[in-house]
Amino acid sequence: MQGITETVYRAMLQHQELSVEELAAHLSLSTDDIRAALDELFDYRLLRESYDSPGRLFAVDPIVGLQELLARERHELHERQQRIADSQRMITRMLAESGRRTVREGALRDRAARDQAIPGRAVRDRAADGPAADGPAGDGPAG
Repeated sequence: MQGITETVYRAMLQHQELSVEELAAHLSLSTDDIRAALDELFDYRLLRESYDSPGRLFAVDPIVGLQELLARERHELHERQQRIADSQRMITRMLAESGRRTVREGALRDRAARDQAIPGRAVRDRAADGPAADGPAGDGPAG
């Protein structure tokens, strides 16, 4: 609750009998400003309709009204925290799935690289054995 809305609420607490037009004159505000503030106060449950005079609004005691306002804001905060937690779970799930794909794709690339490297490895293995392994026995240096 801010600015004009709070000013209107304070005025309503002191002057329950004032109409919209009288409140506007008393606070030097437009009737549109007063009506917007009254709508907001009604939404906050700080104004109620009179049982004795239907159509007439009265300001709720601040202790009662503010307790209800705080309860409402706590509820809205709880709902927002739930939406954030749901979003975090979704993001975590998406990252985990993306990570699994990345690991799986990496494993497939590694396997393909190994498969391509096998013929080269066989050539390296023969070269490591030396030229004697390719030629007839006994052609090497005497020893």
